[in-house]
Amino acid sequence: MSSNQTLHCTRDDSTSFTISYECFSSQNIDSNSFFIPNPAFKISVNILVNGTNLHGLLAESIANSFETSLFWSQLEYLVKVSLDNKFSFETSLECQIFHPIINELVELGDRVKLLDIMVVDFSFYTKGDNLELNQLIEAMEYSFISLFINLEYKYPLIFSNYGRKFFKENYSWVVRSVHEMIVTPDITNTIAENTFKFIMIQNITAMYNQILSKHHTIYMLAPPRKEVKKEINSGIIRRKKLNKKPNVLSFFQVSSIEKSLEDLCLDFCNQL
Repeated sequence: MSSNQTLHCTRDDSTSFTISYECFSSQNIDSNSFFIPNPAFKISVNILVNGTNLHGLLAESIANSFETSLFWSQLEYLVKVSLDNKFSFETSLECQIFHPIINELVELGDRVKLLDIMVVDFSFYTKGDNLELNQLIEAMEYSFISLFINLEYKYPLIFSNYGRKFFKENYSWVVRSVHEMIVTPDITNTIAENTFKFIMIQNITAMYNQILSKHHTIYMLAPPRKEVKKEINSGIIRRKKLNKKPNVLSFFQVSSIEKSLEDLCLDFCNQL
C-alpha cells in the first residue's frame, strides 16, 4: 500500500519549489485503519536543486539540522540520520510511545496498521546561476512545516504532537479499566479476550476521533471560541487536561546549517 500528495509554491519570479511525499506499508488499509509507526520506521528525503539530487557536505549539514530538530523529541522519537547514495539523507525514527506496546496493539485486530517508510521529495528551482542558501533553507522550512501539519490529519498517531500525548495519557488507563470491567468469575478466557479486543478498539476509535477533532496544531493555534455543550460518547477515556505546551514546528535553521557546513568543510580540509 502507498499514498502520496504534492504541495506546490512559487515564492517569486526567480524561485519556485514543491514538496511531495509517499508513504508505504506492507499492509492493506481501509478508512477504519489506525496507523502507528513501524519499529523500524524511516523517512527518506530527496533534495533536488534544478533537477539535480543534492549530496555531499551541504546535504549532510541539512540532515544534521533535521536530526536535531526539537520536533522529534517533543513527539518522543529517538532519531538517527544517515547519508544515502539513493537519497540526500535517511532518518530512522524509534517511537518511544508505541514501541513498548506495539505487540499488544497489533493483537487487537487488523484495524491497527504499521507505517513502514515515508519518502519526501523536495524540489527547488531557481533561474539564477548561483544558489542562495538562505532562499533554499527558507523554502525547505516553509515546505516541511506545511507538510507535517498536513500529515497530522493523515497519520495523527505518528505525527501529531498533541494527539500522541493524548493517546499516551489515556492508553494505560483504558487498558486497566477494560480489564476491570470484563474480569468476572463466570466469564471464559476466550470470551474475555474477544470482549477486551472489542472494547479496546471502540475506545481507541474514540481517542482517534478526539485527536482529529481537537488535539492537533491547527486547533491549538485557533483563537479561543465558545463551545456548544453536547454529550460525547467517548467510552471510558479519562477526562484529564493535558499540559499543552507550544508545539515546536521547525526543522532547518540557516545559522546552524552554516555552522555545520563550516565544521564539515574544516574536517574535510584537515584530512587532505
